[in-house]
Amino acid sequence: VAATKKKSKKKKGGGSGGGGASGPVTKTTSAGKDLSQGKLWKLLVEDVLQHFLYTLEYNSATHMCTTCGVSRVSLLREFCNKTGVQITLKDYKFSLTAPLNEGDLACIVPVVKHTDFKVRQNFICDHN
Repeated sequence: VAATKKKSKKKKGGGSGGGGASGPVTKTTSAGKDLSQGKLWKLLVEDVLQHFLYTLEYNSATHMCTTCGVSRVSLLREFCNKTGVQITLKDYKFSLTAPLNEGDLACIVPVVKHTDFKVRQNFICDHN
C-alpha cells in the first residue's frame, strides 16, 4: 500500500464546533446492545447467502471453529480486518457469554477495496 501525503486544510473561525474527523465522537447509539451472538450469527448466515449464494452449514461461530479447527482469535482478527472494526488489545475470554463489550470497540474505519483508477483515454506519445 502506497503512502500518500495529506494536505493540511484549516477551517476558518476556530473549530470546536463539532466532531468531524479530528474531534472525538460523543454520540452513542444502542443499536448493538440488543444484538446477541445468536442474532449476529443469523445475520451473518443470511448475508453470506444473499451476497455469495453460499449456505453456512454451522450453527454458530463456536461450532465452525471447532469443526474447521479455526482459532477464535484468528476469526476475530479476520473479521476486524475485513470490516474495518478496531478493538482494544487485550486477552479476550471467549468462554464467556459476552467476550466483547461496548468499551472494547476502539473505532470503525472505512475499508478501501480499490485505489487504482483506470485511465479512460489513450494517450499517445510522439517521440520525434
